[in-house]
Amino acid sequence: MGITYTHGYVTPLMLYNGLNHPFSTMLPLDIRGGESNGASVAFAVVAESPLNAKKIGTQLVQTIEELRLKDVHLVIISDEKQQPRKIPRIIGNAMSIAEGRTGKFSRTSILQGGYQAFRREWGIMCADHSKYEHGRIFPNCVWQDGDRRVFVSNYGMATDAVVYDALGINSVVNCTPEVPFVDELKESKFKGKLRKMRIAIVDTPAEGSKLIAALDKACDFINEGLQAEGKCVLVHCKHGQSRSVAVVTAWMMSQLKITFEEASVTIKAQRPQARTKFEEPIKAWHAKKNGPRIF
Repeated sequence: MGITYTHGYVTPLMLYNGLNHPFSTMLPLDIRGGESNGASVAFAVVAESPLNAKKIGTQLVQTIEELRLKDVHLVIISDEKQQPRKIPRIIGNAMSIAEGRTGKFSRTSILQGGYQAFRREWGIMCADHSKYEHGRIFPNCVWQDGDRRVFVSNYGMATDAVVYDALGINSVVNCTPEVPFVDELKESKFKGKLRKMRIAIVDTPAEGSKLIAALDKACDFINEGLQAEGKCVLVHCKHGQSRSVAVVTAWMMSQLKITFEEASVTIKAQRPQARTKFEEPIKAWHAKKNGPRIF
């Protein structure tokens, strides 16, 4: 496979979600040299100064093999004040070296706004942040408006106290009948501090009527959470694929005034594994009631 030089950009949100996907193809390459002081975004290859194509190519090969990447979308990270408009020649040469040894490169992009823009929005994914943990991944952010964010995850992340603390999540919608809330777990520091809502449905279209009955309240709950302290809401089910996605899809349709298909595309762009089984119930609910838009 040859390298496709797209010269396109990825936003900080796109990189955050790419790094927080278990089968991510994104590989950050930090070319700030001495400016980085060895600290960059999670999983990044950090090029030392002065930049050397052969050395960078070798670093890329080693990282690709260590992470067992089957396909590589290389994201170039530069300094905010020195954003390249195209892939620097020395980096192109390094990529050619790595491509010749791995055959894994399919796309290249430049991080919009550079390292500083990413760190301002997603500092927890940066090695020089006080709450950074190497190797940790977080819920996908499927909607963002400034510091207001809606996340989707599986039950594992939803019962991890670190996730709430790191992302500033104040509200959680639990779309399962059995998974406990994080503040119900032993020695939780969130007791009495977390806004909670449970939609007790199982993942089958036969539960569509139960979902419809809960959607108005769920949309109001999400809206209130986005205006409360922290301004971040987590919606989860067991795998973060169907029930949670159904609720967020309905919320997007109501608040953003978009179709089911548009909401689905928006969510899948940030969480590729999203696939709700509740299309017909959601469309039926939306046809009867369009909630007022607050943003």
